[in-house]
Amino acid sequence: MEDHLKKIAYLEKIIALSPGNVYWKDIHGKYLGCNENCAKILKLPNREAIIGKTDYDLMSQELADAVRKADCDIMAKNEKTILEEVGFDIHGKPAIYLTEKVPLHDEQDRVCGILGISINITERKLSEKSCKKLIYHWK
Repeated sequence: MEDHLKKIAYLEKIIALSPGNVYWKDIHGKYLGCNENCAKILKLPNREAIIGKTDYDLMSQELADAVRKADCDIMAKNEKTILEEVGFDIHGKPAIYLTEKVPLHDEQDRVCGILGISINITERKLSEKSCKKLIYHWK
């Protein structure tokens, strides 16, 4: 039993310290957890503070509507999706995220929620835009 608890604690530490934003929600869009980086971006005091909240508690209705629609589509299709999403960085500035979302399943293999991992790609997108401008001017 002690070995099992050590493994759980180790996995909790990996999730907490993972780069980017890691979060998981139930089928109704209520957060069940997140990593430390995600909590910081959402201006939460700690990662436990997200539990039970929805996107509507954490962002504008327009942004929450878009996220909820994407989540519902992913769960309905029951397949992994990679998409770009607009959000905010740790300083509250607009940011572009590359997000991978997968449906979560219960013991009977029914969809019971969603797991998301988002990486801020704003700098990369700005660099790509600069490169395209340079290439255009060289022609």
